[in-house]
Amino acid sequence: MATADKYDRQLRLWGAQGQRALGNTRVLSIGTSSAGTETLKNLVLPGIGAFTVMDFVDDNHDNNDKQHGTNAGPTLGKVTEADALTNFFLPKHEVSFDESSKTKAEAACKYLMELNPDVIGNYRNLSLVQPQTIAKMTNDSASSSPPPSSATATATATAGGPNTSDYWKTIFLEEELRDIAIGTEEESNPKNLNKKKLLVVAADISPPCILEALADVCYNSGHPLVIVTSYGLIGSVRLQLPGEGAILLQPKATNSVPDLRLVTSFPSFRRFVDSIDLNQLDNKQHGHVPYPVILMKAADRYHLDKSKAAATASAAKENTTATGRFLPKTFNEKQKFVNDYVKSMARDYDKELNFQEAVANAYLAYTERELNFDMSNNGDSDSKIPTKLRSLQSALEVFTKDHPDQRPPLKGVVPDMTASTLMYIQLQKLYRDQAEEDVQKMTDIIIGRQQKDKDDNNNNTSGASRNAIVITKEDVSNFCSNVYSVGYLQTRSIREEYHGPNDDDELVDDWKMALMDPYEVAVHTPLLWYLGLRAAQIFCDRMGHYPGCVVACGSDGDNNNCTLKKDEELLTEIMRESVIPHYKLSEQELLLSNVDDSDENNNIVRICKELTRYGNAEIHTVSSVVGGVASQECVKIITEQYTPLDNTYVYNGIVSVGGVYKF
Repeated sequence: MATADKYDRQLRLWGAQGQRALGNTRVLSIGTSSAGTETLKNLVLPGIGAFTVMDFVDDNHDNNDKQHGTNAGPTLGKVTEADALTNFFLPKHEVSFDESSKTKAEAACKYLMELNPDVIGNYRNLSLVQPQTIAKMTNDSASSSPPPSSATATATATAGGPNTSDYWKTIFLEEELRDIAIGTEEESNPKNLNKKKLLVVAADISPPCILEALADVCYNSGHPLVIVTSYGLIGSVRLQLPGEGAILLQPKATNSVPDLRLVTSFPSFRRFVDSIDLNQLDNKQHGHVPYPVILMKAADRYHLDKSKAAATASAAKENTTATGRFLPKTFNEKQKFVNDYVKSMARDYDKELNFQEAVANAYLAYTERELNFDMSNNGDSDSKIPTKLRSLQSALEVFTKDHPDQRPPLKGVVPDMTASTLMYIQLQKLYRDQAEEDVQKMTDIIIGRQQKDKDDNNNNTSGASRNAIVITKEDVSNFCSNVYSVGYLQTRSIREEYHGPNDDDELVDDWKMALMDPYEVAVHTPLLWYLGLRAAQIFCDRMGHYPGCVVACGSDGDNNNCTLKKDEELLTEIMRESVIPHYKLSEQELLLSNVDDSDENNNIVRICKELTRYGNAEIHTVSSVVGGVASQECVKIITEQYTPLDNTYVYNGIVSVGGVYKF
C-alpha cells in the first residue's frame, strides 16, 4: 500500500468530512436476510461508526439474555440450513436449535465485526407478537454496560407490537441513547454528548405491515430509511427520506464549470492581471501565462474598444453587464472575441497551449454561473422547524446583497492549466484567500443570526421556542464551495405510495412512459416486476405467507402443486385488481387485463407464476447486487455527497437489467 491509511482511496472520493460523517452514524439493520447483511458489509468496510443488527425471534426467547436458561427449541430467529445456503454471514456451523445457540442477529453481528475492528457492532433480538422486552439505557447503568459486541441488558417496558409506531419509536429512542450507555461518565453527560445519527436499513421485513409501521416512524422522526428486497431473481432498493427531505451540501457535479469570476472579478485577481505585461515576456514566459489572465486581458481590450465605439452611439449601454462592462452577446460577437481578441494575442498559437486553453474556455470571459435555486423562497418565517439548508441559503441571500457584484461566495479552486509554477501557485493562493474571506463573511452572518435566534428564545414568554440548528464552519465551507450545485431531495413516504391516491399526473405519466418503452423482451421490464413484488406483499398481508411458500402452508407431495396453483391465481388476481389500478396503469398495453389467464403471452400471468415459483427464496448473487446498490445510497445520504436515487431501483436478475423509478 502507498499509505498506511486503509481509508485512503475512499477519502479521495468523499474527503475527510465525508469520513467523519460515516464515523458519526449508527446503522440500524432490521432483518438478517442476505441482502441485509450484504448492505451492512459494504458499510462496515468503509468505516461506519456503529451498527445494530436486529431480527425477530420467538417470543419465548429472551432478548439476548441466556442466563435465564430458557429452552426455546427450534424458534424463529435461529440460524437454519436455508440461511446458511444463502447468507455468508450465517455459516453452517451456526445452525443449531439448542438454548446456547446464537440467534441470526447475534451470529451476523459477530462475523460482520470481524471485517473492521474500527466499527462498533451490536445485535438485538426483537419480539414479533408480544410487547417488546426493551433495554433500559440510562446514565445510571453506564458503568455496568456490556461490551460493544453484545446486546444490552434488558428491563421490561411497555410498547406495542412491531406493526405499531410506538414499538419502533421506543427502539429508535434506545438506539439513540446506546452510545451514552457505553461511554464514560464524562461522555455520558448529555451536555457533552454528540449522538450518532441513525440510518435505518430494512431488509426483507415480513409481514409488510411491519415495514409500513417502521417507515411511518422513520419518515416522521427524521431517520432516512433504505428498504432492500431480494425475492428470487428479483431485487429492489427503495429510498425513503425523512419528511423534510435530505440536504446535499456537497453533491458531486459532473463536468463542473470552473468558478473563475472573469466577468465580475475580485480586487486581488484584478491587481494580479494588471501586474503582468505580456509584451515584456520572453517566448517561454509568454507560453506559460495562465489562461484566466489571457481571457481577462482580452475582455479588457474588448471593453475598451466597445467603449470607444459606443461613445458616439445612441445605445451606449446596450451590451454591458450590471458592472458596466461591455461583453459579447451574439454568436458573431463571441466569434469575433475569440479570433480578434484572444487568438490575436498569441505569438505562435499552434505551439502555445495556454492560448489554446484560453480559446477553449473563452465563454468564461463573458458568462457566469447562476444559482440553481430561488433565494426569494428561503425565508423561514412560515416554517415551524428551520433546516440547515434553509439557514445557509438565507445567509447566502444576505451575503449576495452585500457583495459588490451581488455574487455568491467564491469556490476557490483553480483547475489544471498550462502555466509556470510560480504563476500557478500565485493564482491558487489568490483564489483560496478570497474563498476563505467569503467563508468567514458567511460564518459571521450565520453566527449573528444564531445569536439573534438565541436572544429571541430567551425573550420568548409564550413558552414556544425554535429548535436550534447546529451549523459548523465546515458546513459553511462546504456549502460555499458547492453553492452552484447544492441539492435538496424529497421522496414520497411508503404510506403515501402504498395507500395514497397516486393523483400526481407527472408520476403516473412517467410510469406509463416506462411501459411504453419496455425492455427488448417486454415481460422483463423492471417496472413490471416491481408491480409483481407489490402484489406479493399484499398477498403476504392477506394470507400470512408469500406466494409459493408451501412449507408455510403445511403442504407436501401432490398437494404442493395445488397450493402453488392457488397462490398463483390469487397473486394474479391481486396484481390485476389491486396493484395495477392503484398505480393507474390498467390501460397500458403490457398490462391489459382482458387477456385469457391461460395465455402464456400474458405478462401478468407470467410474472405471477414466476414469483410464486420463487416462494420468497433468497439467491445470494441477487442479494449482493441489491446490497451493493443499497449501501451506495446509504453512503450518499450519510456523507451528503453525490445525488441519491429518486427513489426506487429494481433489478431483474433473470436478464441482469435494472431500472430506476420514482414512486
